[in-house]
Amino acid sequence: KIKRGSKVGVVGRTGTGKTSLLQSLYRMVYVRGGDIRIGTTSLYSLPVEDSRRLFGVVPQDPYLFEGTIRSNLDRYNEYEEARLKEALNTVQL
Repeated sequence: KIKRGSKVGVVGRTGTGKTSLLQSLYRMVYVRGGDIRIGTTSLYSLPVEDSRRLFGVVPQDPYLFEGTIRSNLDRYNEYEEARLKEALNTVQL
């Protein structure tokens, strides 16, 4: 169980299930048993786009998706340009 609003890092040696967990959270693999719940809601009862918005990933080796830098920062076009610039300034980019 993870408290609402918490940020969690998943680390471990090769083969410990980090990628499998990520793929399950992002619904990239079929899960044969068990469930992942957000509160009382099954992750699998949500539309896949909605469930994927619940998680963020900071990869060890970052990459850019096809498109603009803006689309990479804000995949769902949810934020004003000023907020994105503020975030970039915060991380000195």
